[in-house]
Amino acid sequence: MSRALKRKIDRLKADAAPVFAARMANYRRWKEEQASDARRHLLRVVAVFRFGEPKPNEPLRLAYERAIALIGSDDEGNDAAPIEKEAAFFAVRWAFPRDDDDVALEKFENMLKEEHPAGDITLLCEQLIREIPAWLLLFCRVRRSAEILGIQCPPPPVDLFVAAPENPKDASAWPRLPTGVLKFEARTGLIAFLSALSEAELEAFAVLVSKSKSDCTRRESKFMWDLVDCFLLSKENAESDTPITKAVWSSKGVSFLSDEGRGS
Repeated sequence: MSRALKRKIDRLKADAAPVFAARMANYRRWKEEQASDARRHLLRVVAVFRFGEPKPNEPLRLAYERAIALIGSDDEGNDAAPIEKEAAFFAVRWAFPRDDDDVALEKFENMLKEEHPAGDITLLCEQLIREIPAWLLLFCRVRRSAEILGIQCPPPPVDLFVAAPENPKDASAWPRLPTGVLKFEARTGLIAFLSALSEAELEAFAVLVSKSKSDCTRRESKFMWDLVDCFLLSKENAESDTPITKAVWSSKGVSFLSDEGRGS
């Protein structure tokens, strides 16, 4: 390399250094924001499970409102008269609106720290989410928060992969909680596909399907489609009564279609 070319490269590096530094600073800031969002998301899920009595057939919004009311009212619900509970509920709804629950979450975090003084809040959430039902973990996309924070999240059972939010907007609610209900669909093709996966493949599939398609890297997308292609070409699928010939990856995950175009 000539001296002139080396000087030119050095000048280009020097000129680009502030740009690279700014981009790295933005990336570090983004990573910190992601971690903060993930911690707050886990707090919301644990709070709604502990205080909201969530039900699969009830809008999750109602369970979250109950949880926020109990957290904010300093009342475990043992002695308050019904009218006092109702008054406290609406008072807390005014104090902690659904679009700004910072104070309520901070209070709940302090409650957890008092229960476990020596525990890290992230590791504590890892322990608590093991008690949460699988449908709620899946609906709230807890696996995404767990992946960001580097903690473990129990994989959902195979039969839960046929569940999807009734309102498509709930699929992208993270780091907020979904507001509607989880709908269970008859997608036997997906069940057949998942049953054909090994334990390691199923774990990887659970991680990827918890992301939106746009959030997946090229390598992750290729891995997903390789799994799908292997299943579509498998002998067991070819010899089934309704062979599956097409796969569609959407906000609901991977759907499998037969020749007639029916969801199978």
